[in-house]
Amino acid sequence: TIEISFGAYDDDYNDIFVSDLIVLETSAADGFKYEYNDEGTVIFDEGDIKVVVQDLVTDEYGDVDLLIYLYNGTDDLIYLSTEDTSVNGFMIYSYGSCYLDADKHAVISVSFYASDLEENDIDEITDIELSFEVRDYNSYDTIAEIGPVTITF
Repeated sequence: TIEISFGAYDDDYNDIFVSDLIVLETSAADGFKYEYNDEGTVIFDEGDIKVVVQDLVTDEYGDVDLLIYLYNGTDDLIYLSTEDTSVNGFMIYSYGSCYLDADKHAVISVSFYASDLEENDIDEITDIELSFEVRDYNSYDTIAEIGPVTITF
């Protein structure tokens, strides 16, 4: 089963077009039992929202991704984003965010670019410190501020 919606926005982030949720199911969808891997280091588990650090992976370009499992057990669309990230003690740009519908699961990546790691002479990531914000998508009210959290490898 794939569930997706599409949106287009102008330069001021005003909606130009937002589709309804589109659900595509293969012939295997009927009776399929979904299992979710929520193993790892739990960094937040409150109010029906769960955030778990799972793994660190490197792609073929040398970019490194921190994999995060996210569960939204609320009745609302939420938005999770990263804030204030350091790698091995160096403040570094990272990108990681996710919009997640009610009662859905996701694995997101917090990405660290090879060029930023090289610029700071980081050959191996030994620790990451970062914070997260969880917001209600519609009101943009803050639901939770997580961290700073230190993850050691």
